Amino acid sequence: PDNGIFQSWNIKVGDRVIKTQIAYRYKGLNGTDLIEPKFIENGIIESLTELSAGNEIKKGQNLINFWDYQFNPDIDIKKLGEVPYLSGTKITIFAGKVNRSGLMVDVIEVIDPAPADRSRKESNDNKIKKPLRFGSKLDASTTGNWE
Repeated sequence: PDNGIFQSWNIKVGDRVIKTQIAYRYKGLNGTDLIEPKFIENGIIESLTELSAGNEIKKGQNLINFWDYQFNPDIDIKKLGEVPYLSGTKITIFAGKVNRSGLMVDVIEVIDPAPADRSRKESNDNKIKKPLRFGSKLDASTTGNWE
């Protein structure tokens, strides 16, 4: 923050915050401008500087410590292999090895078995109109048809 007079927290320790959420309020040193800094990242509040309304804050002062998480902690990792909009429908995943000129090479193939776009079918001639997929069971490849 710039130098100012602290007014109030808009958060507490343990809160999950999102980008653009207001963190706290303070008044500029002129005493009239109410300033409400916003978070620029998502995260979980770990600690807050002990401040009361009327305390002076200084530019560069660390007021908030938070953990910047990249993944939604509410996601059930056991359902990671499911098609998001069809509970219980599993994404087809194959992982194995193939022999390429005497060298065993890891391969993977992942296919969406139930595309949201029902016009995507294996019978389509156009590769980008088939169900979404990447990789191959037979060849070391990461090519796909998501373009």
